[in-house]
Amino acid sequence: MESSLLLSIAGIIIALGTAIGLGIETWYLKRQLKQAKDNQYDETLRKCMSDLYQVYRTDFDVETKAECELLATRVLDILAILAHLNLEGKLDKKMLEFVKFDLEIGKGIMEWFDEEKLGEKYDPSSSEEIWSNLTRYFKKYKIKTCKQDALPDCIKKFKKL
Repeated sequence: MESSLLLSIAGIIIALGTAIGLGIETWYLKRQLKQAKDNQYDETLRKCMSDLYQVYRTDFDVETKAECELLATRVLDILAILAHLNLEGKLDKKMLEFVKFDLEIGKGIMEWFDEEKLGEKYDPSSSEEIWSNLTRYFKKYKIKTCKQDALPDCIKKFKKL
């Protein structure tokens, strides 16, 4: 009888140890998953900043209106990704301070896009509809429009292309 009691106690101790170990492992894995997600969004921000830099560098090679539209669309698409991640709570507004000026330029590009009626090519009536995440972000954080001089050169010279 005494050996079965000891066996029962040993079984309970093993079960408790297993449960505690499983709890610790679960906590550790959740922590790793959160860190991986945070790193993913940080990497997305770094990649978008790099993409923006590359787009701005190609501004010097733009020779046609179609290339200018592509450059503008690319800038807005990159910024829309970041705005979407912020609106979904996956990128903190503090992280987007790194691209604050780019967001102001983006707002200027959207206004230019509407002035040139380029949205009609894509069916929606305005850039606000096409890049709705940016529109929501601009309204939420009261982003101002950049000065005309800050716009990419090809946009400033669009009518001459």
